[in-house]
Amino acid sequence: MVVELDGGNDGLNTVIPYGDDAYYQQRPQLAIPANQVLKIDDHFGFHPSLTGFERLYKDGRFALIHGCGYENPILSHFAAMGFWHTGVPVAGESWDGLGAPPIHLVLKPWKILL
Repeated sequence: MVVELDGGNDGLNTVIPYGDDAYYQQRPQLAIPANQVLKIDDHFGFHPSLTGFERLYKDGRFALIHGCGYENPILSHFAAMGFWHTGVPVAGESWDGLGAPPIHLVLKPWKILL
């Protein structure tokens, strides 16, 4: 399962780099206090409201991929989202060979954990 948080999600306050002083220096009004962060390790932690993610992470059922991308980005957010949704980082057919985005193939009634 892939969790994609669209629509103005604040990534730095979702997976919080609480171990980095620059996070607090650059976000004095927005930063989540370190004592409220659900700690993953000595550097990153989840937002306090993400107890479902924390539980899955501690159970070994959830992983984070931080700072991922692809070679030669075309600098178009919309084209990049198309690549992400089809699993193909170039124009052409989707990974399933049928032209359907992967979400249509794996959509199930998952319980929301947030």
